[in-house]
Amino acid sequence: MKDLISMWNKTRLIVLVAVTAAVYAALMLPFKLVTIIPGYTELRPGVAIPTVFSILFGPAAPWGAAFGNIVGDYLGGMLGWGSLFGLLGNFFLGYIPYRVAKPLVHRIKPGLWGTVQIILACALASIVCGVIIGWGLDLLGILPFATLGNIIIINNLLFTCILTPIFYRLLVFRSRRWNLHYTQVLGEDAERRSRTFGIGIILLTIGAVGGWVAGNLLSLQIIEGSDLIALLQQASGGGYFIEGASGSLTVSWGLSPAILMIIAGAILI
Repeated sequence: MKDLISMWNKTRLIVLVAVTAAVYAALMLPFKLVTIIPGYTELRPGVAIPTVFSILFGPAAPWGAAFGNIVGDYLGGMLGWGSLFGLLGNFFLGYIPYRVAKPLVHRIKPGLWGTVQIILACALASIVCGVIIGWGLDLLGILPFATLGNIIIINNLLFTCILTPIFYRLLVFRSRRWNLHYTQVLGEDAERRSRTFGIGIILLTIGAVGGWVAGNLLSLQIIEGSDLIALLQQASGGGYFIEGASGSLTVSWGLSPAILMIIAGAILI
């Protein structure tokens, strides 16, 4: 993850942070009128911007996605404590694709396997984003995970997996011609995968998919009364659980291992 810090010494990447934030926020605003949950989420085809810019502009994209989400929430009248988890979730949305799809860095035309890699990277990033935001707003007592988490994940999957491969084909040649591809700015080190990539991708995948499944099971009380719930009650000293509601310790405690696996996996990839 050192490139997330070192990029701030590169003028072109700093400019691309601003470009990503501006484009992302600009594409959010028209769709603020197409709300799914008023005040919290809306139809977001613009989520394809962080993912395609991630593969093209590398570490500039997560920062741009995080700042762009905050700007979009502010201008759309949705800024609140939940925006902090929105910032974190969108940061991962812009971070994961370029780390997972590094074999694409030398390809102008991704081909079938390259397109599959883009889709898989976008799917993983989309689920991670939804799990983090759904967990965070449930933790704050704003909305249940099963409501918000699923909406964000499905919305992200739909638009990123369809639009990102299309945008990539349209933009990859231009980004290289203008020397804006992140490997052209950061050099050869940016092209190498981490030695711990395999372990990281396993942790990230288990944390993302496991968190999505567990979040729904806990939030919908499908595993109410299970050993997991009993263990959580014992750990909390027999505290009171508002089961299936936002702010439930069942969800916030139960998803903590998945969140830790996501963070650990992101560091290792």
